[in-house]
Amino acid sequence: MGEYRETHEGRVWLRPIGGGYEWTTEPGSVRRPTDAELVRARVRAANRDSRTR
Repeated sequence: MGEYRETHEGRVWLRPIGGGYEWTTEPGSVRRPTDAELVRARVRAANRDSRTR
């Protein structure tokens, strides 16, 4: 799962929730996350951040 950054030259750029390296994918493979998926991703990012501080 990633945050949408932009569409450029027919590719969608994403990055992990909470930061990290961006990657590209085909526009047809992107969808909005469910509420539950979004909550899980945000909790993982918060847990990761708390371990690195």
